[in-house]
Amino acid sequence: DKVKSNLNNLNIENDVRIGTNSHCPFERDYFDYLLSWNACYYMDNHEGFQSHVAEFARILRKDSNGYFIFSIPKKTNDIFVSSEEIKPGYRVIRNDLLRKGQILKCFENEMEIENAFSTHFKNFSFGSINDDCFGRADHWYIGLCQKR
Repeated sequence: DKVKSNLNNLNIENDVRIGTNSHCPFERDYFDYLLSWNACYYMDNHEGFQSHVAEFARILRKDSNGYFIFSIPKKTNDIFVSSEEIKPGYRVIRNDLLRKGQILKCFENEMEIENAFSTHFKNFSFGSINDDCFGRADHWYIGLCQKR
């Protein structure tokens, strides 16, 4: 409600809906671009990360080669300090106040990210952020790819 109110106050047309990584409440082929900034790796279900990848691809348009832009924390990110691996590639967060108890997908490197997304996406480009200001390791992969 707050987001809708703020957008309406700015006279910005909007269609705000609540969803999850495994269930986005939009029709198939709805978006030309999908931005997932610090979000796509949260495991809101027990189906595994591939259910997220399939859902992102479902709502992107194929005829426009839908673009997916994302950020994913590196294994060296402070989010994962004192986290516990519950199975390969999945970690439960223990010490981060905002994420305590959350299960996150954790990738070893860019190639592992590309492999996880390549069932539905192609043409990958990567960048990274390594910000160690104030003794905090904010390390992120930044990626762009297109729907197959």
